[in-house]
Amino acid sequence: MTFQFFDIYQSVADLENSSDDYPCFAVRPISSYPNYFVGKDENSSPCMLIRSAGDAKRTFAPILLEDIQVNFSLHCRVESSSYSNYDYFTVIYCRQNDSLTIRYFFSICESILRILGGTPSTTDIDYSLRRIVALFQFLKRPATKSLVGLFGELFTLSHSQNPIFSMKCWRAEPKSRFDFSFEGGFLEVKATTTRRRIHSFSFDQCNAPGDVVSLVVSLFVEQVSKGVSLQSMISQIESQIASEPDLVFKLHENVASALGSTIHSCLPLHFDLGLSESSFMIFDLSTLPAVRGPLPEGVTGVRFESDLSFEPPALVREMTLDRPLLLNLLPTFVTNAL
Repeated sequence: MTFQFFDIYQSVADLENSSDDYPCFAVRPISSYPNYFVGKDENSSPCMLIRSAGDAKRTFAPILLEDIQVNFSLHCRVESSSYSNYDYFTVIYCRQNDSLTIRYFFSICESILRILGGTPSTTDIDYSLRRIVALFQFLKRPATKSLVGLFGELFTLSHSQNPIFSMKCWRAEPKSRFDFSFEGGFLEVKATTTRRRIHSFSFDQCNAPGDVVSLVVSLFVEQVSKGVSLQSMISQIESQIASEPDLVFKLHENVASALGSTIHSCLPLHFDLGLSESSFMIFDLSTLPAVRGPLPEGVTGVRFESDLSFEPPALVREMTLDRPLLLNLLPTFVTNAL
């Protein structure tokens, strides 16, 4: 299922001056989705229009942010080379005119189409578009995670044996104790640009309950002029989990939450995948140098750095015998060697 909304948008001609009493939009329909249109308003602002099933006149309060605007159940006229009609639409506008923001806007719109399906109700549209609004609000906030750390998580996701399972296990919020959580275990990802396996841990990460498997991935990350871009890696994961539209949107939410206002400067950056793969190692958190045992009364939030350079790797093969779900999270180049 390939849409390329941005390319469709670029093919839409600007509207000629209109004296119509209703808002007008120049549009192109989305193939196989007759209730969706990509287009431009009278000011040539990029937008997506959705015609809802059921009570089209049911209204919700409009949403207006710096980057995005949503009008629900708007009575308007849409025009294309072979189509002209008045109807009620929910209209999502991009309020910025730079190419990066517009591309990003339409990539999120594509995810919303996949989630809503061909005949969305007004209520479903309202819920999904409020998720878009929340996502764009992330882009006005500071980053909550380093680019290097996020790359490490995305690298692990994209190379995992089962990307859909891995996406379901991926953290629900930036402050989650571990990056990946599954029944019977946890997996934390630590990435570094220093070529030294010195990583920061929390007391809680290294003192998980004894009946669970707690592992940490350590890998090296290097930014290069020619390599795989962060955007390309995100697109690869999208294609791997395309059958689960809600997970695709979770991917966008987690990336937006992590990078915040730095997202547009980070997406084009390129990285050396070969280095990350060749340096990929897995360690048992329960055996690493760490602060362990009961903390003094009143002491919380303990963090420390541990040097894993001379630590033995985890016995992954043995661990997967007791925790077979772990195999889903591991890269194929690891599982192939077991």
